[in-house]
Amino acid sequence: MQRHLTKEIHDTFTDDGWRLALTRYVPDEITYHHPILLCHGIATNHHILDMTPRYSLAQHIAREGFDTWLIDLRGAGLSEKPGLSHIRRYNWNFETYVEYDMHAAVRYIAAHTKSDKIFLAGYSMGGMVVYAYLQTYGGAKVHGAVTIGSSSAIIGRRSAGMRIAKWSRVLQHIMPVLCFGTPRLRALIASLKFKSFGNDILWNKNNVHGYIRMDAIKRCTDHIPLRLLAEFADYIVRRDLCKEDHSYSYRDNMNLINTPILFITGRLDAVVPPAGVKKAYNDTGSDDKTLIELSTANGYLADYGHVDMVLGKNAPFKVYPIISNWLKLHDD
Repeated sequence: MQRHLTKEIHDTFTDDGWRLALTRYVPDEITYHHPILLCHGIATNHHILDMTPRYSLAQHIAREGFDTWLIDLRGAGLSEKPGLSHIRRYNWNFETYVEYDMHAAVRYIAAHTKSDKIFLAGYSMGGMVVYAYLQTYGGAKVHGAVTIGSSSAIIGRRSAGMRIAKWSRVLQHIMPVLCFGTPRLRALIASLKFKSFGNDILWNKNNVHGYIRMDAIKRCTDHIPLRLLAEFADYIVRRDLCKEDHSYSYRDNMNLINTPILFITGRLDAVVPPAGVKKAYNDTGSDDKTLIELSTANGYLADYGHVDMVLGKNAPFKVYPIISNWLKLHDD
């Protein structure tokens, strides 16, 4: 059934005063009880999950009958962006996303839709935010969760992590943010047609159309505070996902998550290798958990990279339905 969708933009405010934009797709007939909130990853915005009508996980879920929402985390997309001269304002970390941004969005959506619980879905870092949110606030307002390319510990070369952390901490006193979201930079990269840009790291080049790769660069990339980048580099060094002061490890407390949860990983994901996602799956305390690896060995048309899982050639037909069907089964 092809449903007509109405698009809305909502604003909500965090407890520390930031304006967050929430994009909503409302089907002409809402079939299912629980709304869903989708969260993007690091250095991106909501467009990674809502690129075009065809390449939009959000619109697919809405057409299946769900009240569907997307968040732009602070500083990204349609949400409030500080001016580049406001150094202190480009000064947030991973916990800020969890304890302020996600908390505010869940609270707003539950109140606006008069829902006791909602679904959460996160892509890349967005899934890590979901893990941390569930540990911080429990499942009182969450009916179920989906993560796509999201691990509970960042696996990478420790030497590279140490260098990134060092220079990020030095540079943040001079330049607080990497301006990946600057329109001119996006346009420059796209106009130069870097055919190899992101190949074998961000995506499997044979599994994402070239024009989608360029559109993703132009529309989906966004600023990243150097403080946040340093924190993620520290995660690589420590093989962990933890609070900035190391007082709490989200990695070591995955057993606290008891919400039904679906994990999706890609065989060729070089950003978040399958081993990290499988560890998150194994460590999660929920009795209702599912792990799916997108690979030819498992019957899919390609071995999926990181971006492929949301923008791959066949993602609308092979990946999106996995998620919407899981949501339907868990909507009771």
